[in-house]
Amino acid sequence: MLLCLPLWTSDRAYPTIPVVPGLPALPNGLSIFLSLGLALGAVAMAVWPSKRLAATCVGLALVLILFDINRLQPWIYQCILMYALLALLDDPGDAVRFLVVAMYVYSGLHKLNPAFQTVVFPWLFGTSLSPVWFLVPLVEVAVGVLLWVPQTRRFGVAGAVVMHLALLVILGPFGRNFNPVVWPWNVFMPVLAYLMFWGERGPIWPSVRSSWPGKVLVVLAGVLPFFGAFGWWDTSLSFALYSGRSKSGWIYLSPKGVAQLRKSYAVPDDALFREADGRYRLNLFAWSNATLNVPAYPEKRVFVSVRNRLIEKGIAPEDIKLIVQ
Repeated sequence: MLLCLPLWTSDRAYPTIPVVPGLPALPNGLSIFLSLGLALGAVAMAVWPSKRLAATCVGLALVLILFDINRLQPWIYQCILMYALLALLDDPGDAVRFLVVAMYVYSGLHKLNPAFQTVVFPWLFGTSLSPVWFLVPLVEVAVGVLLWVPQTRRFGVAGAVVMHLALLVILGPFGRNFNPVVWPWNVFMPVLAYLMFWGERGPIWPSVRSSWPGKVLVVLAGVLPFFGAFGWWDTSLSFALYSGRSKSGWIYLSPKGVAQLRKSYAVPDDALFREADGRYRLNLFAWSNATLNVPAYPEKRVFVSVRNRLIEKGIAPEDIKLIVQ
């Protein structure tokens, strides 16, 4: 949260997009107050863990997301699920293990697509097309499977450590220096894998299926992410980060539209490009990343809401056009 402080405010350079269209924006002071409560609650959970405090953290996070879906980043979604399990179960260990396994397996499966092969893999590794690109998703799936099987969990933990260290090298300050908000996540995940799986010999499934929170988790983390591959479930909720499956949005503006845009929002130069025909192209991913330090929530309905918000700010409909890929 500290690495993306503007995300948790309402008065900022990228519009807030409520989950329910038409919901008014939270006053900036209230957004900051609720966000501070969430951060302090998370710190307090490490010192005085309790079901009530975990539930409070979940409630604060959901309220903040209700008023801006861009806050529903994959790492926040994971934390909401984990805190909900802490609030609802006396022993959430196996449920958290199920969640971790599902994240690794789906993260790998979603990368088995042409966009990862031709765009994401060459960008990550700074290479041209490679015939071994498929090893990346297979390693992720293998980590999840190894963690699931009691006899191979130590190999899974070792695989998670190596994989996340590699990602830190690639994305970190000595590599791409990109998306720093996920750097601590890549430190946290192998630590979580070690704490939850090292030395654990029992099966996961019997405990998960025996409680109603476990059954809900199976739907949210085990079933619905499958439909993310077909666009029937949000990619941010499908553990599909860096898979190439996320939608991208661009807004084309006339010079008049750009002038009106700059009256309401501070748009960085590296997000706005002048085209040969005189129009301007606004990259929504770059705009969000430059101003909030997180990517825009990658769904068409959210990009449409951004366009509508700009129209509300005075840009004429004929001066703006949205393209979603």
